[in-house]
Amino acid sequence: MLEHSDLQAIRDIMKEEIGRSENLLKDIIKTEIGGSENLLKDIIKTEIGRSENLLKDIIKTEIGRSENLVLNEVDRVQENLETKMEQLKRNMDELTQYYRTVKLDHENNALFLQMIQEIKKEVNELKMKIA
Repeated sequence: MLEHSDLQAIRDIMKEEIGRSENLLKDIIKTEIGGSENLLKDIIKTEIGRSENLLKDIIKTEIGRSENLVLNEVDRVQENLETKMEQLKRNMDELTQYYRTVKLDHENNALFLQMIQEIKKEVNELKMKIA
């Protein structure tokens, strides 16, 4: 049979071996977890970068499409305004011509009335001479 001191020595050796095994397992687990963390970080970083690039491309495309829509609408509005401005200019030219004609008519009428008054005056003077 084993003596108490032998049993104690075996216990001490077992305790020491279990401690070494625990430390070895802790080191292995720590290394593996660290490796997994780094691998996950790299994968996440890559996926986030890919997602960012994809979002940038989508946003760039959508902004370009929106810009084109806005520019097309601005062009359409500009064409409409230019057409309306041309029509307005034609109308203004026509009105200017009309008012020139009316002004000339008024001047002619004023001259005609003046001539009639002068003729009346002369007729009255002649009536006075005859009478």
